[in-house]
Amino acid sequence: MVPDSLSSDVPPPNVGNAGGAGDALPPLVGLRNISPLRMAKIHPPEEYVDRARYEIATVLQYWGYRPELWNIIGFTAAATDRLSAAAPAAHPIVEVVMQSPLVQSPVVVRCQPMSLSERDIVARHAFMRHLSERGLPVPALLTRPEGSAYAVVPVVPLTDPQQADGFSYVLENAISDVQVYMPGRRFVTDGPSEDSYLEAAARTLAALHTASLDFPGPTHQWPQNRSALSFARLYLARIAAASHGAEVSRTLATGLRRVARAGERWVTAAAERIERQSDLPRLHIHGDYQPHNLAFEADSVCAIYDFDAMRWDWRILELAYALLAFTGLRWEDETAASVAGTTPPLVARGLDLERARAFLAAYGEIAKPQPGEAELLGDALLLVLPVIFVNGIADDLVSAEQNGHSIYSQRECRAHLEWAETFPAWVEEQRTTLRDAWVQ
Repeated sequence: MVPDSLSSDVPPPNVGNAGGAGDALPPLVGLRNISPLRMAKIHPPEEYVDRARYEIATVLQYWGYRPELWNIIGFTAAATDRLSAAAPAAHPIVEVVMQSPLVQSPVVVRCQPMSLSERDIVARHAFMRHLSERGLPVPALLTRPEGSAYAVVPVVPLTDPQQADGFSYVLENAISDVQVYMPGRRFVTDGPSEDSYLEAAARTLAALHTASLDFPGPTHQWPQNRSALSFARLYLARIAAASHGAEVSRTLATGLRRVARAGERWVTAAAERIERQSDLPRLHIHGDYQPHNLAFEADSVCAIYDFDAMRWDWRILELAYALLAFTGLRWEDETAASVAGTTPPLVARGLDLERARAFLAAYGEIAKPQPGEAELLGDALLLVLPVIFVNGIADDLVSAEQNGHSIYSQRECRAHLEWAETFPAWVEEQRTTLRDAWVQ
């Protein structure tokens, strides 16, 4: 489900950061192409471990750790759950030889995409520290000896062991940081702790937004060409482009084009209604608050991961995004799921209303709506829908050529298209119900 670059060309889908200063445009982030820190350590093939060890050796030197002072003990699972020797999104989990009580271990080494600027990472780190000081469960950042929490690595040599000729290349000025590893349980729809986790996620989001109100800044605002409407249109363009794919049947192609055409009308109308409400609360948001970026323990959120899309924006957009992710999509237990990485619609139409009421009520216990804000929740849902649809439900359909395989059958894909097409009508039917659930 979401968050990106807004050039006229469609950027590649399998990367996971957003935001950026200057003209560099960030890559797509979303439900299944992000790379959150996860509770279970993944153990990939040995050649992948060797490659990662070689890549991060230069990076960890900036923190004063020579190769003999650390060891890779696992990897965070990419949100795609399709770890392979070529997958760049799984970050190494490193156990550090303890030389000082100030050093925390294990840690996660995160090498950022080249589109990320120093301005982005400085803003993200400042926001993370602020939230941590306010009691939010945010991973601590490991500080370098000279005081910085990140490093701009001039040259990081990389090798690909799958290449017969030992192909090598370099990343210049790559930004890396090191965060304390915070394990926990993941959210599973219909799991034994779903109800408590659902409400805990909502309350934690409200606490995050409340803490954000006194964040001293500076304001980290994305350019206008990365507005919510621009994002929605970008993803609608991806849907339209997917209709021309060689692997897409005529029926699915027609459905994709229909969703793209209709979507342009309803996202434009939704954005206009929101923009007319000039006094809507704006604050720094997480930017990608969804199940794969949270960990749970003892009926509470014990970790909030991946602040790569952090920015100044409407609060209602993040609430809608989280609401759709938690109550509109199905999250499976990966150990029991027949197909890894799937996030189909939770119900045939719209959101699961009972779950949505519970989420909004828990959020509203801490963060009450401002006058006129709750009435626009339906419009915010429409604005984030294309992002979540492409990156979650329809990821393999829209990105079939890149993924090289299909998770869902033709029948399931048609059902998912119908879910997207009927979502605006469902929103109109339930506007009052959603408003009241937040207000109460």
